[in-house]
Amino acid sequence: VGSRPRDGHPLRTGLIGAWLFNEGAGTNFFDCVKGRHGTNTGNDLRVWDHTNKVRTPLGGVIGGSNLTINADADAVEIPDNADFNPGSGAWTISFWAGQLSGASGNSGVFAKDAFAGIDNGWLVYTTAVTGDVNYWDGTLGTLWMAFDALWHHYCATRAGDGSTVTLYLDGALVTTLTDSRVMTNTTPVTLGRAGTLGNYLIGNIDVLMIWKGRELSAGDVKSLFYDPFSLFRDPVQRPRFGPAAAAAAGGGFKPYYNRGTVLVGGGIY
Repeated sequence: VGSRPRDGHPLRTGLIGAWLFNEGAGTNFFDCVKGRHGTNTGNDLRVWDHTNKVRTPLGGVIGGSNLTINADADAVEIPDNADFNPGSGAWTISFWAGQLSGASGNSGVFAKDAFAGIDNGWLVYTTAVTGDVNYWDGTLGTLWMAFDALWHHYCATRAGDGSTVTLYLDGALVTTLTDSRVMTNTTPVTLGRAGTLGNYLIGNIDVLMIWKGRELSAGDVKSLFYDPFSLFRDPVQRPRFGPAAAAAAGGGFKPYYNRGTVLVGGGIY
């Protein structure tokens, strides 16, 4: 809350939504780009957690404040908007997730689609038996990550050809696939639920960002993994770091530096 994207930041172009999940209380999940806020459909999903957080390579904190979803009708719903319908163009989704498991069939992590893919929208889901994370292309699921209980950064980006989708995990290439669907529907964006079908998730989600009309490069994705908060002015989850830390991480990019004291999970770091 209170964070805003930095004008002139190289990742600002095409960004049409960002939800940092640092509210701490209430029923809304604030979009700090265009005000397309989400609401919870179950219990209070925000948590301040000192024990379940990890630091990114440049020191940003993931999981200090995040969504914890426990399958009992817990989900975040963001109303449909034209910006969430990229049609045949380029797009990118980026989020962090951890401790994921399928609780009800194949459970939705991030969706703007019914699970069958009939709505031609995004769907990322976990499998019921193994908990593996998969990307759905409208016909088949592609393995994104074999299950483990750790936090990971997920990024999927489609090229301007309207066909080639590249999946990244923790800043590294996983695979490319073909998904040439015209992605337009009236379904809301959901986190923790497989679209309109239910299939609620058990797990944690943090820092969702969506770009329309833009394919992110491998370097862009790596920068999101190393420091997802560099894009924002004074995000509460981002401690400060300097050039030495950036050089040690070796990302080949120039992050922005937060010069102030930052609150993380209710404490000062």
